[in-house]
Order: sequence, then C-alpha cells, then structure tokens
Amino acid sequence: MFHSIKSKIVIFTLLPLIAILVSIGLLAIINKQQSEKDLVTNRLNTYRTLLESGDLSLESLKNADKLAELLNERVEHAVILKKDGEVLYTTNTTPPQERNDILQATIDEAFTGTETTTSIDEEGKNLLIYISPIIVDEKIVAVLRIDLANEQTKERIFNFILFISLIVLGGILLCYFLITMLLTSSIVNNIAVLKEAALLIEQGDLTTPVERTSNDEIGELAETLEQMRKEVKQSRSSLESANKDLEKLDARFAAEQSEMQ
Repeated sequence: MFHSIKSKIVIFTLLPLIAILVSIGLLAIINKQQSEKDLVTNRLNTYRTLLESGDLSLESLKNADKLAELLNERVEHAVILKKDGEVLYTTNTTPPQERNDILQATIDEAFTGTETTTSIDEEGKNLLIYISPIIVDEKIVAVLRIDLANEQTKERIFNFILFISLIVLGGILLCYFLITMLLTSSIVNNIAVLKEAALLIEQGDLTTPVERTSNDEIGELAETLEQMRKEVKQSRSSLESANKDLEKLDARFAAEQSEMQ
C-alpha cells in the first residue's frame, strides 16, 4: 500500500502521535464534562447552604431568572416542599406530572437526609434534577428541588470539544509537516543522491565520486558505495590493462606466425 520509504516513515511515525493527541483530547473532554457537573453541583449546594443559613430568603427561589443567574443554568422548575407535600415556595412553572411521579420516591428519601443529583431524559432533552434536604438547627425543615435544563452546560462542553478538536487537528498537521520536513531534509534527499550515484555506476560512469552528505547510516552507505565505485573502477582498469596486454600478445603471435610462413 505504501511504496516509498517516506510514506512508510510518515505513516508509522504519525500514527502513534495521533493516538497520543486523540487520547489527551478525550481525557481533557472527559475532565471538562466532570468539572462542569461538579461546578453545577457546587453552585446548587452553595445555594442550599445560603438558604439554610438565612443569608438568602426562601422566597428567592420564586425568581427563576435570578436563580438561573446564580446557578449559571436555565431553571425549568424549582420548589421548596414540606414533608406533607405542601409547597412553600415555587417558580411560576408547572413540570409534567410524569416527572413529578418519577421524583416522588427521591423526594421522600430527601426527608430522611439523602441528597440526590441525577440526570433524566425527557422528550429529547436532558435535565439535571437536584433534590436536597434543607436542614436548620440539625432538623430537616423542608426539601429543595431544582430542575435544570442543562442547556448552557452542554453548550460550554460542545464549545470545549470543538476547541480541543481544533487543537488536536492542528497538532496532527504540525507533526505531519515537521516529520515531512525532517524526512525530506535528512533522509529522502540523501537517499535520492545515493540513488542517482548508483544509477551512474550502473550506467558505467565510474568517474563521478559518491559524496557523503551526512554522518549517519546513510552517510556510511554513501561511503560504502564510494568504496565500491573505486573497487569497480580499479577492477575495470586492471581488466582493460589485461585486455591490452592480451591484444599485444595476440598481435605478436600473429606476426610471428606470419614470418614463419
């Protein structure tokens, strides 16, 4: 499939570099996804802590726009519930009943002190659901539930993936050009010189010396080829000298034969 030495070296050198760059890119994307999730969770926990400490009024939950600014994500629904199911404060939104039914068991667990952050898919969109007990004076007084649209988070992750993809692609192209330039300057050109010298020897030109253009293995090969040229030239000179002597001997023999007749 790959006939030239240049293509073989480029391919088999570039493949490991591509694998490394892609692996680094994937790890960066995975880390970004996890860090975005952790950031959202930390913001939610901070908001709950502010409610518990009284630094924020429970009524702040009713303003979905300000809550979205605080959490850096669009809020689909938020509510503070008492244990008997009474709604203390809520945003002006009404979630589907199916979602409420799915989350009811998790809300019940929250009144026992369990905090839950989970993702659900609903009608083609992904939601991040945060359910946590609100504890005041070591007592669970209510449960906080916030449904986040996850749109801004997904957009940030998508932009990061695009950024990483461009970096990886740029790194691959840079490696390709550097490898190509290195091969062309240090290997391919020198091999071309040796090939031309070998062709001259094959065609019978033994007067053009083979120049050593590098100090590596290719240089050693050039030196070997030059030594071969010298030996072939010497052998040819010896053979030509022997032929001339033989021709003289034949001429002398022919002359003596002529005189004898």
